[in-house]
Amino acid sequence: MSAQVAPLGSYSKIRQAAGLVFVAGTTARRADGSIEGVSVAADGKRTHDVVAQTRFALEEVRKALATVGAGLEHCVDVTVFLTDMKYFDAFNACYAQLFPRNGPTRTTVAVLALPHPDMVIEFKVIASLGN
Repeated sequence: MSAQVAPLGSYSKIRQAAGLVFVAGTTARRADGSIEGVSVAADGKRTHDVVAQTRFALEEVRKALATVGAGLEHCVDVTVFLTDMKYFDAFNACYAQLFPRNGPTRTTVAVLALPHPDMVIEFKVIASLGN
């Protein structure tokens, strides 16, 4: 299991207020700065595995929530940022394995880029300690 990844900037990874838990944008960045789910071919072409990145990032969310006694089952709202909607179906199938149909509300948006060119997905989560 990987070490918890520290934020890249001046912000809190997780905050609590009024019974809610806010988890800052979480990606597939490993503690050493590399990105999960990236393959580089002999010719230098990079391939991104959105399923591997989804699993890794949501594991990071789970670890952050665990620090306040919560888990993925406490999530009430998830915002997903994808760098390309071509990843949507694979991401969506993986997400469905981790969250039940009656799980959190979710918004998925396409973005031009994330902080590292190998990042293809990012999650922002709100959880409730009251559930």
